[in-house]
Amino acid sequence: MRGGKTEGEMAKTNEMLSFWRGFDPAGGKVTGRPHSFYGKRFTYGILATPLDLLNPLVIFRLDG
Repeated sequence: MRGGKTEGEMAKTNEMLSFWRGFDPAGGKVTGRPHSFYGKRFTYGILATPLDLLNPLVIFRLDG
């Protein structure tokens, strides 16, 4: 989603989360250690996290 609006429960972290190695999209689970969300499952809702140093806050909508 680029721009626009969405609604739902939001989880926010100031730690970068790697979607290449730190997140299991099939299970919706954070697998990167030692991330503060390690082991937490996200299947629905909104996740706000820094993507990298150039993108200080990126919001993802998770649809199970």
